[in-house]
Amino acid sequence: MELDKCKVAVIGTGNIGYHHCRNYKRINEAVLIAVADKDIRKAMEVAGEFECDYYDSYEELLNKEQPIAVSVCVPTRSHYEIVKECLLRGIHVLVEKPISIIPDEISELITLAKKKGVRLTVGHVERFNPALQKLKSIIDEGNLGEITNIMSRRLGGYPSKLTDVGVYYDLAVHDLDIFYYLTQQLPEQLKVHKLNVFSKDIDDSTTIFIEYPHCSGVIQVNWITPVKIRQLAVTGTRGYAEVNYINQSLSLYETNVNPDDFVEKDFREFLRKYGNLAKKEVDIVKEEPLYLELCNFIGAIQEKEQLVVKTSEIYKTMKIMSQYDH
Repeated sequence: MELDKCKVAVIGTGNIGYHHCRNYKRINEAVLIAVADKDIRKAMEVAGEFECDYYDSYEELLNKEQPIAVSVCVPTRSHYEIVKECLLRGIHVLVEKPISIIPDEISELITLAKKKGVRLTVGHVERFNPALQKLKSIIDEGNLGEITNIMSRRLGGYPSKLTDVGVYYDLAVHDLDIFYYLTQQLPEQLKVHKLNVFSKDIDDSTTIFIEYPHCSGVIQVNWITPVKIRQLAVTGTRGYAEVNYINQSLSLYETNVNPDDFVEKDFREFLRKYGNLAKKEVDIVKEEPLYLELCNFIGAIQEKEQLVVKTSEIYKTMKIMSQYDH
């Protein structure tokens, strides 16, 4: 094994854990040494495909393999226990979102990571979508003007196996984080409307109305829409942008509104001006967001770059979500 390679392990070999393994194998600076899962058959199967060791106990993995870094890809309510144990051992951790639904647990883990001098980050993979990163740069350059409204639709794809949290924490957490990432504003008020459509135990459809200091937002998330939709729309004083997360596309429309035009009596002239706005498709260099996320994690451990997803930001978002969870 090359000395400069980062020894990594994956705890949890479900769907997302599998993809962590697959992408770690793509990263030259990392070497996947082991996986752990309570389902030993699943762990064995994934380990066989990616040529690493396997365990049915994450404690045994940590004791025997002594990884430098781990990905924690288990159900949400197990995050705190496993992440804390890893941090106590001085291991760098990337934990899938949400890190926890209890703000005090998040605060404790952040403090522990600082005390141990290790990296702790959360798998907010959409931040690494190339289309969103391009939109972020466009907003930061002022090309959309002042942001007035953001709308997100994350719909469809009922999970084959229900998670231990509903769509509010499983899906909407992505979009609240993205809204903060784009605007650097925290909500002043949330109005959350949850529904239990197919599930009796957890929400599977939720809509959130958000008030920010200088703009408004709407988040619609569910598992029940029969088609999978992952879209973001941002309106600014100088333009409008649409992101499709799935195909990594970004469309821009430049505002041509003149307040004086609204007093015109000729409606056909009004339609001519505003009915066919010029649409610009922005060139995007496509890449798998999870790969970019794990590269950032390894790069931060090796002190080659800064973490994109900072736990201090995530704590603020989760504290607000918890406050309005009812």
